[in-house]
Amino acid sequence: MSEEPLPPPDEELPVPPQEPEPPQEPEPPKEPEAPAEPEPPQEPGPPSDAPRGPDQYSGLKLRKSGPLATLSRAITIFQKDLGTMAKHGLISSVITAIFLGIVFSAASYSMSIALTIDFGEGDGDGGGEGGEGEGIDLPGATEGVPPVADAGADRTVEAGTLVTLDGSGSTDNAEIIYYSWYFEENFVDVDLYGEVASHRFMAAGEYDITLMVVDSSWNMDEDSFMLRVERSGTDTVSPMADAGYDLDVMAGTTVVLDGSNSTDDTGTVNWTWSFYDVVPRVLYGETVSYTFLNANNWEGYWGTLVVRDASGNTAMDDFNVRVNPTARTTTSPPPTSTPTPSS
Repeated sequence: MSEEPLPPPDEELPVPPQEPEPPQEPEPPKEPEAPAEPEPPQEPGPPSDAPRGPDQYSGLKLRKSGPLATLSRAITIFQKDLGTMAKHGLISSVITAIFLGIVFSAASYSMSIALTIDFGEGDGDGGGEGGEGEGIDLPGATEGVPPVADAGADRTVEAGTLVTLDGSGSTDNAEIIYYSWYFEENFVDVDLYGEVASHRFMAAGEYDITLMVVDSSWNMDEDSFMLRVERSGTDTVSPMADAGYDLDVMAGTTVVLDGSNSTDDTGTVNWTWSFYDVVPRVLYGETVSYTFLNANNWEGYWGTLVVRDASGNTAMDDFNVRVNPTARTTTSPPPTSTPTPSS
């Protein structure tokens, strides 16, 4: 028998095919495990620089209990608080003391000034002949003799005349430093100042004119005279004044005062309206307007209209304006109408 030749050593022997493994049966599903309970958070430990507890100190002394110990601690705390208040309250105390000193000084000075005022009737003592005015001793006064006021003699002029008021006849043992003239014209107060003053009197009538004088020591005296103003020309008929109807308005309303219904036989030349609203108010003209801002619905604002003609004849009429306080107004809806059926 002949032998088969061996394969060369570099060639690999063929591997016989392997049989496939049989499929494995699937494993049954596992039951889910119960979640583990979370561990409670641990409290953080004290920091490294934290003060040591009392058990780490040797020879620690505990507070004593009892009434005497409590009283002792209260006294100690009070002493510390008192020292703190004394330290911080020093500036406030100084400021308060300065303020009270200023107030007391001002009050003392005011009282001393008030006690030096002595009102009394001038009796002429002091080196001169005084008038019948009041002698007043005020700070800075050097004498108590009042001056003698001289307003001049009674006079009669015609309407429209410019009248000169002359108080140069007044005398004093020292010096008169103040002259004041006052009177009423057409229900309006008139004030004039100076040793000599002037005023044109247009309305016929009688005027009581008063002069008051004051000297350098605050002594004063008064004197008055009667001025009669007669009608000019031949017209002796007075006009008829008509201020219109009384009014009832709300606060803030601008009111028109109408005197155009006033009449005169020769014609009216002047209309003077006067009333009081906080201060005296005077308006001029046949028709004027004024805004009433202050409510006065109890008695209203009473006023007077004085009319004058060219001859100086005058007439007067009163008026009233009742001013009600403003209130929040509400607008009601318009009424609804029922439609009428057409025939």
